[in-house]
Amino acid sequence: MSIQEQIERARVQLLFHYPFWGYLATRLEMKEDATCPTMGTDGRYIYYNPKFVETLNSGMLLGVLAHECGHNAFGHLFRQQGREKMKWNIATDMALNYVLKEEYFVLPSDCLISREELSAEAIYANLKDGAFGKLLDKLLDDHSKWQYKESEGNGKEDKGDLEENWKGYVAQAAQYAKGMGKLPGHLSKLINDVLDPEVDWRELLRDYIVSFVQNDYRMAPPNRKYLSLPMYLPSLYGESIEV
Repeated sequence: MSIQEQIERARVQLLFHYPFWGYLATRLEMKEDATCPTMGTDGRYIYYNPKFVETLNSGMLLGVLAHECGHNAFGHLFRQQGREKMKWNIATDMALNYVLKEEYFVLPSDCLISREELSAEAIYANLKDGAFGKLLDKLLDDHSKWQYKESEGNGKEDKGDLEENWKGYVAQAAQYAKGMGKLPGHLSKLINDVLDPEVDWRELLRDYIVSFVQNDYRMAPPNRKYLSLPMYLPSLYGESIEV
């Protein structure tokens, strides 16, 4: 059986045994890429290295495919927000593999798994800078190169559209799995978090305060600090707020 046939067979098995993940797998095209160490995804494709797939048994292949779908479903590709790429990749792997373990997926024995249910953001905050390098060899996949390929039109203009599309896929996948009576309770909670996320009040307060910070320049009036030189330089302006 060829590698492509193994992957297609695994996707069909996902639909029967893990319908939520199987439905999501139908939204991604498979694309062979020998430069990819293991697997990776950009929201449109799952890139796979045939040599890596050869090392997986049938059960592990199901788990790895679900893993790629999960990165998209839970918004890991959209929540990075300036965080260091490889450190974020580690954090998302640990969070996602915990979810997959709870659904009894078979995963490679040396993959990264969180000891408890934590968000990727919480795991990222606990990873010490410079101390996570030894974990890179245990990554189940790598998105640092395949995330939002500009050359394929995945630019900033359609990133928001792609995120909204995946929210729709998650809702449809949940309905599909629920209709088959195979939507676990803990997964329902995660899905609700994706479709109706709670916003941290700290982030809202920070955005509100930052909007009032002096952040622009103007020549009238000039900066008084330099009038004695004499030099006419622009001054900062904006509103202020006391907290």
